[in-house]
Amino acid sequence: MKKHQWGMALVRAFVCFGMIAGLVGCMGDDDDNDSPATPGLPSSDGGSGKNLQISDSLKNGTSVATSIGGGEFTSEGYHITADGGYIIYDTQIKGNFRIEFDTKGLTAGEWYHDPDDQATLLFMQDAPLGTDWTQWQVIDHCLFQMIKMAYYPGGESSVDGMKVKGGCGGVSGFELWSWMEHGDNGVFVGPAYLDWDSTKTYHWVITVKNGHTEGYRDGQLLFSGDGFWPGDSMRFMFGGTGMFVGGVSPDNAIYSNIKIYQE
Repeated sequence: MKKHQWGMALVRAFVCFGMIAGLVGCMGDDDDNDSPATPGLPSSDGGSGKNLQISDSLKNGTSVATSIGGGEFTSEGYHITADGGYIIYDTQIKGNFRIEFDTKGLTAGEWYHDPDDQATLLFMQDAPLGTDWTQWQVIDHCLFQMIKMAYYPGGESSVDGMKVKGGCGGVSGFELWSWMEHGDNGVFVGPAYLDWDSTKTYHWVITVKNGHTEGYRDGQLLFSGDGFWPGDSMRFMFGGTGMFVGGVSPDNAIYSNIKIYQE
């Protein structure tokens, strides 16, 4: 009898243990589903890393960048301290891709650095480094540039606005201005003048898919354009390019959490 009672006790223990384990397992499954995609943004691999090609937090004093300069590493990211500072990644990424990155320290009423009133947030191209993009619309390569407009004499109407341009080989492309009512082959749908809070971290997402490009800041769609369809390996530049054209970085910019996906 005692053996029977002891056996039943063991059975009850195993049953209870199984129920508890099942409950914990279910709770774990629920947790896995508590991270939906950001509303309004195109779907990605959900952070699984399946298509992740570049991942660079810039917060631990190191970088996987091909070239980096004009700044210093901090616990918050890479702080660009020179107007020509840059972070450059040479990649084999082409076609459809997605870029995510964070910025902090961006200021309102940014002053221009002669001769350029355009502070480059992101620049990407499939041309050799050093290519003169002055006549970018007729060069037989692909270019994208996202710009934070600075203050300059006579150009007060654009301060705190944005300018975006992208295209390939002069065949097609877009050039958009947030403070103007028109653009070429695209539209700037965000506000004419953006808020720039130096204490706030902004999350940027740029998607390129089948020649269509979209840009988001903190989940808000800012612009949309057609004609940028890079077929060759891309070079991604955050901040300035180190070149005369597009070489000026935003004042006091801190970049972090750079991720580039091949899609």
